[in-house]
Amino acid sequence: MKGYDRRTCVSVLIFAAILGPLASLAAAPLAEGGAPRILSESGAWRDCIDAIGRRVRVPASPRRVVVHFVSFVAPWYLAGGTAVGIPELSSPELVPPAARGLPVTGGPSRPNVECILALGPDLVILSANGQLPRQAAEALEGAGVPVLLLEYENYGDFRALMDFFLALNGNSAEARSRVKALVASVDALVAQARAAAPVSYLSLFATAKGLKVESSAAHTAYMASLLGGRNVVEGMRLPPGALRVEFSEERIALVDPDVVLVTTMGDDPELAAGTRAAIAASPALSGLRAVREGRIYLLPSRHFLYRPCEEYPEAFAFLAARLAGGRR
Repeated sequence: MKGYDRRTCVSVLIFAAILGPLASLAAAPLAEGGAPRILSESGAWRDCIDAIGRRVRVPASPRRVVVHFVSFVAPWYLAGGTAVGIPELSSPELVPPAARGLPVTGGPSRPNVECILALGPDLVILSANGQLPRQAAEALEGAGVPVLLLEYENYGDFRALMDFFLALNGNSAEARSRVKALVASVDALVAQARAAAPVSYLSLFATAKGLKVESSAAHTAYMASLLGGRNVVEGMRLPPGALRVEFSEERIALVDPDVVLVTTMGDDPELAAGTRAAIAASPALSGLRAVREGRIYLLPSRHFLYRPCEEYPEAFAFLAARLAGGRR
């Protein structure tokens, strides 16, 4: 991939000057966030609402799109789009083959404004999470470049993103057919799993700093709940909107999940060993029946740390099999 240092990323003042008239159309707050959508179309432009409720005017047919969030790249291509720049990747397998080798526009969570402008984009798609992407959005909009700030935490967000991305890319019959087939496969797996006996689960997220429990809005837990699982932390009065929180030894000791699911920051054997050691060192976790009886599963990062896009059916099938092991 091309680098993104200052030698290769120059300021593009001419480009900014050409798009200067668009600066007056920079996004402005409109309402609280939610599913992104198109409000109206007028000639060469569309008025959209992004995930945090801003009104953004974008080209009706964007041709030079920078997608600076790894988990957005595959859905964008699945919807029939193409990109001219993407963020740095930890593995090329995280994006479609057609997106591999594209110019790099910064670190995964650190958009480089100069690099992005150097590519002459007519639309930039950033994550709404974190201050750095929002600061980059402000700078890009100041240069006249439309920016959509979007969110993607779970499969529900994926469904909303696909509707939005399909619309932005013209709703081609081929793209719609691919998405429809994917959703149908997931629906069939969900229906089959929910027809079986109920199962309870505890979903943990492991980092170098320790373990956190996941609410049912987090990626892995959302999938498990959709498959008919019951998240044992739902009765713990988690902070509103929280995805992952520190767990209380005393409270965890009161629950008795059939299965424990663990998402880690990668598939490195040392990381897996460290995670298992942390669980063994926790009296609350090591005392759970599911842990004692071996129904604790470290999940592959390809599908559970990252978002699987076209591999959602495989991810749901993998998780359904683990949940099935906990049914009594």
